[in-house]
Amino acid sequence: MFLKSIIITICIFFHFINAFSQNKSIHQIQNEKFLRYKYTEYQWDSVNNYTQKKHFKYKRDTTNILNKIVFGWHPYWMGSSYHDYDFFLLSDIAYFSYEVNPNNGSYYDIHDWKTTALITEAQEFGTRISLTVTLFSNHALLLENTENQQNLIDSLILLVQLRGADGVNIDFEAMPGSQSENFTGFMIALTEKFHTTIPNSIISVAIPAIDWNNTFDIEILNQFVDLFIIMGYDYHWPSSPDAGPVSPKNNGTLWTALDITRSINKYLEAGISPSKLCLGVPYYGYDWPTIDNSFSSQTTGSATARTYSQATSLSENFGRKWDEHSSTPYLMYKSANQWRQCWFDDEESLKMKYDLVIMKNMAGIGIWALGYDGNSENLWNILNQKFTDNAYSSDYGMFSDMGGPKGKYFNNENYIYTIKPKNADTLIVIFNEFNIGTSDTLLIFDGSDTSSNKIGSYSGTNNPEEIYANNSSITFFFKSNEETTEDGWIAYWSINPDSIPNRIFTKYNKNTFKIDVYPNPFSNEIFISGNFKNNPVKEIQLLDITGNLIFSKQLNRYSQSELLFIDFKKINLINGIYLLVLKSEKGLLINQIVYLKR
Repeated sequence: MFLKSIIITICIFFHFINAFSQNKSIHQIQNEKFLRYKYTEYQWDSVNNYTQKKHFKYKRDTTNILNKIVFGWHPYWMGSSYHDYDFFLLSDIAYFSYEVNPNNGSYYDIHDWKTTALITEAQEFGTRISLTVTLFSNHALLLENTENQQNLIDSLILLVQLRGADGVNIDFEAMPGSQSENFTGFMIALTEKFHTTIPNSIISVAIPAIDWNNTFDIEILNQFVDLFIIMGYDYHWPSSPDAGPVSPKNNGTLWTALDITRSINKYLEAGISPSKLCLGVPYYGYDWPTIDNSFSSQTTGSATARTYSQATSLSENFGRKWDEHSSTPYLMYKSANQWRQCWFDDEESLKMKYDLVIMKNMAGIGIWALGYDGNSENLWNILNQKFTDNAYSSDYGMFSDMGGPKGKYFNNENYIYTIKPKNADTLIVIFNEFNIGTSDTLLIFDGSDTSSNKIGSYSGTNNPEEIYANNSSITFFFKSNEETTEDGWIAYWSINPDSIPNRIFTKYNKNTFKIDVYPNPFSNEIFISGNFKNNPVKEIQLLDITGNLIFSKQLNRYSQSELLFIDFKKINLINGIYLLVLKSEKGLLINQIVYLKR
């Protein structure tokens, strides 16, 4: 019986992989959806009900320079929404797209490439421009015919020169493995022609999250291609049998062993230089009809793509939930008597992916697709927070190993992670869990790099517990071997809210500063009891599991009561785990509490 169960599990896993490998990407799905409409930019603006609302360029600090590549696709169906793009936070824009006619290398359509003001507006701010080249089928007609290949290369050279652009972005998808050698030859010819004809031109290629067909000869391509962009999405696709994360950073213990972190590791192991590798992230999600409102429910039909703007609007109405295993948000709701489940990415999940890019020392990120954030400035703000010379961390946050809060870290890891809030005097980091291999090491430094004063070196189950930094930043250096992996760690950080003598955050005494929180789980009201006479409380805060501040209550006079009462009725909490933070003269006390709506 046990063996039968294992066999069934393996069969389901490979069925999942087979379906994933054959599924169309969001690039192809949306291109096919909109291609039949022969609209101009102006007509697309009318369809999208778009009117220019703001110009970031008049208010951004031009001295705050990008230190990573931020590559964004602008699909033709987004019309002239580029008027609202923050070009200071975009190193590259790819106009989507040149639709290849594989019979001769010419194009079926190039939309508004010859006339769009996107190019001139982007160039005004030093943003590089590429023309995306798409081919989703009939690859052999092009790749087995050298004349058709040459026609395509010559056509692309002329179109790029026409607009004074910087290069091309190749997006050939679902290619069979039999075309691997032909595709490699085509990419070599294309790159050499561009680099010779247009000096300093950029040739980039979109690569799938998993190269199922072994089409991409990475070892050779890495010698010629300037930039690889992993399409880090569609791990669950429109026809998935179950609802689930579209772009999981990790898999934890719930999902299959396919996630963003593993995709990055695979391509790095295959030979892509970190300085050439970008992680493509989704500004969208999928919304499935489901049989009920259970977690990752079975689907009853194909999903609808939701832009970030649409998904976050739904979450405001129906409540946002968080999956710790994949580090992504989702929501459930009922529409026309039909349960639906939407999985997407937002500021919180994207920040975690951006941290991954930084820790892996990768070139940067790609965005599918620009304009999908609507009128919101939130996603621009986190690009500024993570990828500029003035990069900074939030005042509060969670830091886990690269396996995520619910998974194991990987073999042969070697990375540095720095926490640097804007206005910190000191920092406190509290490790709730810690378990790494005895031959693996976490080094912690009091400062912004590994040349700073070392606080300590930790291995095995030697939990660092509370770490206090005297500087405005703290740096972690983790290195694992190839022998074993463990559950890793979960840590929370906070800035010091008070001016402490010698800029040292005094530790509280666990034996004398104990509290009880009840009920837990709670629905609206909570009571906090403790010996606050010896440690008066100044402020009470509620944070979500990654450290985002949700609620704050200042106590006008330091409370010395033995019982505190908080009512959360007005802040519209959703079910999940939260962090209750008590601030006192002696430090911080952080407790996990669970909200469960009744």
